[in-house]
Amino acid sequence: MRERVFLCGLEPKQTAEYPDGTFLSHNPQTGNLTLRLERMRRRLSGSEPERLTDLIEIASYVFAADRNVSRGSAEDRAYSANWRRTFRLVVAVQELEFWQRHDVKAALCEALGFLSEDDWNFDFVPNLQPRPLQGSMHLT
Repeated sequence: MRERVFLCGLEPKQTAEYPDGTFLSHNPQTGNLTLRLERMRRRLSGSEPERLTDLIEIASYVFAADRNVSRGSAEDRAYSANWRRTFRLVVAVQELEFWQRHDVKAALCEALGFLSEDDWNFDFVPNLQPRPLQGSMHLT
């Protein structure tokens, strides 16, 4: 099955390298994802570590990508052969050095592969316009 590419939180100038990617964003003006994390925000008590923000955004992009790509249906002739999907997420993050570490990427890909039975790959790029989560989510 072909690799599906998702461009997560990137600025327009960062997307030129990935012309066939699907855009995902939490940006209130141009985005297509919403996070509702009221309980977590209360526990953070105003402190929001950048790595935690990155992780929450990565998780939401993984969820959105998974929901965006069908495995097919039981009636499809090649349903079992096409069960595994291949994803590449290009994600804008605040703590670039951490997320680019081989051990971190490997652990993330391995955990997601185990949970979803899919192949996951990540390219991390700098977040050119970082926003705190509270600015990009709707509280309920």
